[in-house]
Amino acid sequence: QLLGFLFELLLGQLDLDVGAIGCDILTASARKFLRGPRGVGFLYVDETYFDGVSIEEPWMNRDRADDFSRLAEFTDRYQPGARRFDMSAKSSFANIAGALAALQMVEAWGIATIADTLAATNARIADILSSHGFEVAGAALRAPHFQSARVPAGDPRALASRLLEQGVYASVRGDHLRVAPHLYTNDEDLARFDDALGMALG
Repeated sequence: QLLGFLFELLLGQLDLDVGAIGCDILTASARKFLRGPRGVGFLYVDETYFDGVSIEEPWMNRDRADDFSRLAEFTDRYQPGARRFDMSAKSSFANIAGALAALQMVEAWGIATIADTLAATNARIADILSSHGFEVAGAALRAPHFQSARVPAGDPRALASRLLEQGVYASVRGDHLRVAPHLYTNDEDLARFDDALGMALG
């Protein structure tokens, strides 16, 4: 069975073994939690699909396209492996350099360290939300780096707007407030969030 995943919100926060989950295709944006630039994404394709046809048909995905002396010798053959699925503008040198630096930074910090740090911050956020009457999921049911808590009463969008007026950014998902800390979230940020929630809820 062909499985497609968008792991933008998990990669960089949780260890992921594509072999263990039997993943055929996995995509993720480099931005946000992989800390890379916009315009760069990653694609894993199981070798079972290495004979597939790309959505795009750029000349750079063709066999021997890296040999510019042969550009006039067009071929129907693709680059080996998953390179046949590359996007047409993959030679964005500044973006690729930024993505590489971001991945090196994530590797140096360590996925486990990132996850543990964010989980500790997220647990404190859950305590703050609970103290204001929000319904929060248990630690085992949420990712380490974001959560969604049911708003106790009133219009969630109005609550988010009141928080924004105080410089606190949270988004709405249905009747839930979605809160996503980052590694730079500190004690002062959490105290401001606590105070802002109290004021916004009246």
